[in-house]
Amino acid sequence: MNEADIIEHAGHLPEEAAASGLTASLEDYLEAIYWLCQEHGVARVNQIAKRLGVNMSSVTGALKHLSEKGYIAYDPYQFIRLNDRGEAAARDIVWRHEVLKRFLVEVLDVEEELAGDSACKIEHHMDRRVLGRLLRFVEFLDRKSKEGTDWPREFVRFLRSASAGQGRESDRKDED
Repeated sequence: MNEADIIEHAGHLPEEAAASGLTASLEDYLEAIYWLCQEHGVARVNQIAKRLGVNMSSVTGALKHLSEKGYIAYDPYQFIRLNDRGEAAARDIVWRHEVLKRFLVEVLDVEEELAGDSACKIEHHMDRRVLGRLLRFVEFLDRKSKEGTDWPREFVRFLRSASAGQGRESDRKDED
């Protein structure tokens, strides 16, 4: 999902995607299936297991739940595909992940891999309205950058400056 997709997707999410009622684990499975279908057209149990670092019996159990809840077309020993409901929910999960990752990388200057891992942990618990606000904040910073104020770069300089670190340290000492 590229930047334009993230922004476009923010305003076009069906409510059932946001209110999916899936556990974080099942959301991870949906996200893995989504990316595998993007890459290969279909997903296979062994690919999902490898992508998530779980055993194949765990994948089979999760697929049964996702099928029962109406998110995937699944028959044992067949390819796995998202249905319309699964596609909408998966796109919502991917959107949440990408917004968080973009915020962590572009605004907070977190390295890409750490940002991806952290976004994966946060995405299941953050309200969509908060994510939407984060996206708007990143857009605001982009707009200000185009107007000549490079807020993200200034923030990164602040984070990296010795005075910022000393300032936080001295704040803590003052609190004691």
